[in-house]
Amino acid sequence: MNKHVIVLICFVLIELLNAQTQDTIEIRQSFFGKKFYYNDNPIKKNFEFESVFSSSDSAMVHYKKAKNYYWFSQILSLIGGIFIGLPVGYVITGNDAPWGLAVVGAGVFASGFCFSLAYNNRMQKAVEAFNSGEVSMNLPVKFRVSIALNY
Repeated sequence: MNKHVIVLICFVLIELLNAQTQDTIEIRQSFFGKKFYYNDNPIKKNFEFESVFSSSDSAMVHYKKAKNYYWFSQILSLIGGIFIGLPVGYVITGNDAPWGLAVVGAGVFASGFCFSLAYNNRMQKAVEAFNSGEVSMNLPVKFRVSIALNY
């Protein structure tokens, strides 16, 4: 009986120690945007998030959607910037500028900005899901049904 109580107390103490050292992601606002820190270490590359979020299924779902928004944002902003920059280059060289192209570029750039806002919102949700402490149990589950007949 005493051995069972001691084992139970050990499990409770181990659980309490693990609860105090929970991994967290922090979002800090800087001049150039949001910076993400995992246990006070900066996360600099997008691919580093996958290894961090792998322990939480809901955080990984939000991260994958955020990653799609990020790439759409980057591509649309690049295209918009090119469309805006071309007429400016024409003006600098002294030629007639196709200002319609600049207007289209501004629209494309604005849509890229909208995708950037969606990326920030999804990353916020991913960080909140990760910090909530949900741990995924990705154990393979196999079911087998068999029928045995004996005569």
